[in-house]
Amino acid sequence: MSNKFSGDIIDRTDKRRRLIAGIIGISVAALYHFGIISGPRKGVSDMIAVSSIMLATTGVFIGLLVGEVKNSEFFRKATKVRKSDEFFCFLLMKTRNIFIENIIFILLTLSFDFIKPFSWKIGSVNLMIYIKSLVVLIWIYLLLLSLWDLFYVVDCITNIMANKKKEDVGTTD
Repeated sequence: MSNKFSGDIIDRTDKRRRLIAGIIGISVAALYHFGIISGPRKGVSDMIAVSSIMLATTGVFIGLLVGEVKNSEFFRKATKVRKSDEFFCFLLMKTRNIFIENIIFILLTLSFDFIKPFSWKIGSVNLMIYIKSLVVLIWIYLLLLSLWDLFYVVDCITNIMANKKKEDVGTTD
């Protein structure tokens, strides 16, 4: 598979990432609602660990971006790979969004441990299962958005740096 073809697929997926995360989130919430999968309480520590790794990785990439902004060659290469005049701002905003999504995700994940289970009924209908299903949907949605955004930033920076290395050694595509 050529790099341009895979890059096009990645860019098209990025444009639809919220829809894809929403569909998967709704599917997982439905599975939770009907009792096919258990609630997120059992995986709280694992999910916080994953989110912490994502935050650390994002921090490294922010450092790389800030360090490379002074290197105009990097951003000349960026325009060749992604054809964007505001590429630095785009990547910086994407990494900021990863931080925000992860902070909200961690807070939501911690709430699973700190908020005691309770029942909220109106008549014979237990509304808590609907509220819990909505929270699971939001939880999965945030996780998937964060994972995708981190993947996208890693892919963009890797493509730029690989292109830079090829020209440093005198090879071309």
